[in-house]
Amino acid sequence: MYKGLMRKVSLLLIPHIIVILVLSAGVVFAYVINKTNGDPIDWTYKANPMGENYLVNENCADCSGEAAAVQKAATTWSNAGAKFTFSYGGTTTSSGLPVNDGTNGIWWSSTYFPEGDTTLAETTYWYNPTTGDISEVDCVFNDNKTWSTAATTLPGQFDVETVMLHELGHYLSLGHSAPPRSCSLPHPPAPNGEL
Repeated sequence: MYKGLMRKVSLLLIPHIIVILVLSAGVVFAYVINKTNGDPIDWTYKANPMGENYLVNENCADCSGEAAAVQKAATTWSNAGAKFTFSYGGTTTSSGLPVNDGTNGIWWSSTYFPEGDTTLAETTYWYNPTTGDISEVDCVFNDNKTWSTAATTLPGQFDVETVMLHELGHYLSLGHSAPPRSCSLPHPPAPNGEL
């Protein structure tokens, strides 16, 4: 009798355990760490990943205060409790294509993105394919979009701080858990005017 009862209880619990595991999997796999040769692509070879300053070109056509918005996003990551700090290094004149020039640049470009491209921003990093050590990261915002640094983002605009918060995840080699239609936060695309 006891064995039969245990079998019935076990059979009743199995579907519930499966549901819990499936629901938990959605949370566990929200981010993907990019890898090369099975090793993570990251900054951990440095004493203080990312170890280098990021520079901002405030060349957005729609708003001002881009560097302050980027710094707020970086501070959010730096205060998250991990053992790294994003540090602001001032301005850059970089624009156009991302280039491996030894600096971590952030800027806006209307020519880098094809006409009609839905991408909000793109982060490019350079790394050693053998070790996975990142040497530089650049982020280019699509200046064909309408950007905002205001406290309230209006319909048809995209919030610089929110999109940069997402892109800084790529600075740390976090990838999308599913292919994005456009970049905004570390998974689905950001609706405009709601960031």
